Amino acid sequence: MFKDYLVLLFGLTISIAIFYMFQTLAQNEAFVEANSLINSIMFIFHVGTVILGFITIFYTFYATSFIQTLRQKEMAMYMTLGAKKSKITQLMFMETLFIGLISLAIGIILGFGLTTVMTDLLMEKLNLSAEAEGFKAIYTKSILSTVIFYVALFLLTSIVNAWQIGRKKVLDLLQANQKQDVIKTNGVKTFLGVVFSVILIAIAYYIFINMLDFKSTEIKKIAVIIITVTVIPGTFFMFIYLLPFFVKKLKKIVF
Repeated sequence: MFKDYLVLLFGLTISIAIFYMFQTLAQNEAFVEANSLINSIMFIFHVGTVILGFITIFYTFYATSFIQTLRQKEMAMYMTLGAKKSKITQLMFMETLFIGLISLAIGIILGFGLTTVMTDLLMEKLNLSAEAEGFKAIYTKSILSTVIFYVALFLLTSIVNAWQIGRKKVLDLLQANQKQDVIKTNGVKTFLGVVFSVILIAIAYYIFINMLDFKSTEIKKIAVIIITVTVIPGTFFMFIYLLPFFVKKLKKIVF
């Protein structure tokens, strides 16, 4: 399972580093107040943090659930040999939390370096000096907000995974690898999912393409919020409904 856990650890580490970078760019008070240009685009950093947060939530639940599925037969063998279900759920809880805390520590450290590099590039493009304006790559508020968000996420993920294992019977765990997930690509639910996916993504891209035509800063901020609200569920529906539907139609044409 080392390779599977390594993929999870790598994904979480990158997510945490980027999350910390957005938080640092948005919360450096002295830096933001001293640069009016940065102050005007600070809103974008906050929006980026929200989008990344949603992506991280979906990724964390999916990745940990996938690893848990691979280990179901192993857990069933433990129970067959006499291990209590409470001990198995406790083991899953601690493993998920442990992986999360390791990735959090590594991610924040990488975030220091990533923030420094990206800030230097941003300042070079904007002809500003980060050092002269009091920018801090290691920022306490950003560390606290990152730790609070991810610790809460890891605790929630650990509880949910442990609960899912605890409610399953030994026979279900033993036969888990023999069951296949059936992806539905027809019906009213799929049709509505495909329609919503296309509409939401189309709205997001239309607003993004025409962003420069908006004169007011407040209207541009509202436009960014609309893009965020539409692109996140639109992308989710795309992977759940539109992509399987498209693949099924493509297979009919090709084969």
